[in-house]
Amino acid sequence: MLWAGKLRCVQMEMLRPPIDGRSADLILLELATKRNVCGHPKLVHGGISALIIDNVAGYAIFKLKAAGAVPAGPAFTVNLNVNYRKPIPSMSAVICSVKLQSHERKKSLLEIKLYSPPDEQGDNLTYCEATALMVTPSAGQTTGA
Repeated sequence: MLWAGKLRCVQMEMLRPPIDGRSADLILLELATKRNVCGHPKLVHGGISALIIDNVAGYAIFKLKAAGAVPAGPAFTVNLNVNYRKPIPSMSAVICSVKLQSHERKKSLLEIKLYSPPDEQGDNLTYCEATALMVTPSAGQTTGA
């Protein structure tokens, strides 16, 4: 992953296989941030949050393709919309979940959320909410020619 050495990935897995191309919680990533990902002192840079979201979206599409829920072939992020809710403190645990919101032909729309582990009352802080539009191009469109 692109953030190797910057964050520590604790766990990344598909929680439930997709049913009819959809799943309530498709991918769950637990990671721990380090100090070298800060923009402002003790706060994770927003670009790192976007990087995590984009990489996890790609992983989710890979797993959906393997499960047969979306067509085979490479997929690319064509739109990533991130809404920042609260800053992520450095040296903290972060959970990322992904849901397949919709799929139509070659387009898959994913919903991604970065949040804190639950506190003593079972509540989470939402750090970011995002949508990612992933597209599988037609054959021959990925050659770069």
